[in-house]
Amino acid sequence: MKGLQLAFWQDMPSIHQSAHIRALALHCGRVTVIGRRGLSQDRSRQGWAEPDFGCAETITVSGRAQVAETISSLAETTVNVVSGFRGPDFIGETIDLLEEKGRKWGLMVEGCDGSGLKGAARRLGYRFLSAKRKRRSAFVLGMGTAACRWYQSAGFAPDKIFPYGYFTESHEKPAPSASRGPFRIIYVGSLISRKGVDILIRALGLLRDSEWRCEVLGEGPERSGLSSLIDTLALGGRVSMTPFVQNDIAQRTIAAADLLVLPSRFDGWGATVNEALGAGTPVVCSDNCGSRDLLSEPWRGAVFQTGSPSDLARALRGRMLGGPTTDQTRNRIRYWAEERISGEAAARYFLEIMNCCLRGGLRPVPPWDRPTMERHGTLTASVLGAVHSFGASGDSTV
Repeated sequence: MKGLQLAFWQDMPSIHQSAHIRALALHCGRVTVIGRRGLSQDRSRQGWAEPDFGCAETITVSGRAQVAETISSLAETTVNVVSGFRGPDFIGETIDLLEEKGRKWGLMVEGCDGSGLKGAARRLGYRFLSAKRKRRSAFVLGMGTAACRWYQSAGFAPDKIFPYGYFTESHEKPAPSASRGPFRIIYVGSLISRKGVDILIRALGLLRDSEWRCEVLGEGPERSGLSSLIDTLALGGRVSMTPFVQNDIAQRTIAAADLLVLPSRFDGWGATVNEALGAGTPVVCSDNCGSRDLLSEPWRGAVFQTGSPSDLARALRGRMLGGPTTDQTRNRIRYWAEERISGEAAARYFLEIMNCCLRGGLRPVPPWDRPTMERHGTLTASVLGAVHSFGASGDSTV
């Protein structure tokens, strides 16, 4: 039994896929990660490190010829997972070559901002591309329900589309909280218009009567304008701005906060939501973030109307009324995150999807949407059996 063989094609190695790829590599016959380039300078400045893919093989390719050569080197039964649909030339070339060689492939993709004229143009572009690709793709792993709706509107069959997500690395459990003063809010990310930090600052300006402090951790072209907005609203003593730090320091800062806010005007996913929940910190995010799917229950956080400072202020006030986040709540959130959005949980779900779309098994429910909390130390026997059956059958459709 050789087991299921997987190849993950990424333009740039992602720390938001490493946890579940590493888990898959422990249970599948062969897992390969193929990329075109290393980490960009921008990602390095944001504190990213090289991803740890565990025992998965990693390959770097450059140009169409090397992509073709690498595809030929993989077993014909390999399931290829391509991160992206319309992005860099590398993604398009990979999909075209996988099709030319008759290989099995599917997509792992974020949705897009469909607002305005640019959004309308994006919809047309995706519909045009999907006309060539929708019949040949075996599955679409959409980052959240919004991405699933986007690809369904582009023409992909609903039974091929599965809600998915990014899954961040686990970190050390923080020490129990000590009694402290004001309610602590944090934002972590780039300071660009799309991230909506100005919306957060305006919302905080409506909450002067509450006791809070907010740290904005990040860098970007909006920094100067945000500093001016903080001064204009007389929030200088309550909102601090800190440049990017190494990821481990950022994780400790998130774990010490009472609430993380992701106020994006649009976010294909928003992995800081995962990081906060993994640290036991509740989250408030806009309803235009893919990771809003992780906040379906109020003890984990809340969702506000995109672009509305007043609605964000409402959500923030609701969290503040409950007081600082207790250790009991943090433990509950951390336990949920371990069970539902860890690398191991994602690997189980991924294999259930493969069993469904490639072998006609039952359609799985995303672990973050499942109503009961059951602890699983390892991949379930039924799923492992399905994995081994892929290799044993020799089925060329896999």
